[in-house]
Amino acid sequence: MPQPTTIRWSSRAVWLALLALTLGPVTWSAADEESALTHARSLSLAFRKAAEEVTPAVVTIMAKSKAPTINDPERLRELMRDPRLRELFPDGRFPFGVEEGEEGPEFSVPEQLTTQIGSGVVIDKNGLVLTNSHVVANADQVIVRLQDGREVPASGVRTDPLSDVATLTIPTEAVMATARLGEAGKLSIGDWVIAIGSPFELEATVSAGIISGKGRGIDKIKRGRLIQTDAAINP
Repeated sequence: MPQPTTIRWSSRAVWLALLALTLGPVTWSAADEESALTHARSLSLAFRKAAEEVTPAVVTIMAKSKAPTINDPERLRELMRDPRLRELFPDGRFPFGVEEGEEGPEFSVPEQLTTQIGSGVVIDKNGLVLTNSHVVANADQVIVRLQDGREVPASGVRTDPLSDVATLTIPTEAVMATARLGEAGKLSIGDWVIAIGSPFELEATVSAGIISGKGRGIDKIKRGRLIQTDAAINP
C-alpha cells in the first residue's frame, strides 16, 4: 500500500510564498512610464538651469609664486668644483644657468615662477571672489581667468588657513555673474547638489551628487564644519 507523501515547509519558505502572492508581478503601465520620463526630464532641466545660472560666476584662480633659488654664489661655485659633477658636464655647461668662467663656475639663475591652480566663485557685484586659502597663500601674484577667457589681476587677497577659505577682489567691470550664497541649515542629507569648478584646468566642469553628511570635521580644517557630498570634486 503506497505511503502518503509528506511535504514540509520551512517558515521562511512560507513567508516568501505569501509575499510573492501578495505583491504579484510588477508591471508598468503607459502612464507609469510617462510619469517616470517626465520626472527624469524635470530633474535634468533643474541641473541644466542651475549650471547655466552659476557657471558664469565660477572662475579659475592662478596663483604665481617665485620659486626658491640658491642665493649663495660661493656655495654654488664650491659645488660646481666637485670633480664628480664636472665629469657629468665636461663641456662646462652646467644646469640652472651655471657656466664655466675664467675663474671657475659662474652662475646667473633666472627667476622661476610656479603656478598654483584652483577654482573660485564671484559672490558679489563689486568683484568679491571666494576661493581656497591653500591656493593663494603666499602668492606673489594672483590672476583670475573668467569664463569668457579674459584674465584679470586680483587684489586684496585675504586668507584664513584655519578654515582654508580666502577672498580676493577683481575689477567690477570683469564681473560676468554672481552666485548667491545659501544657508547650510536649510540643507538635508539626501538633497541633490552640483559642483562646478576647474579641476586640472578643465574649466566649467559640472558634476552632481547628493549631500552625504553635514557638520563634518577633518584635521586640516580647524575652523568651521563641512558638508560631505558624493559629487565628484576632481573628476
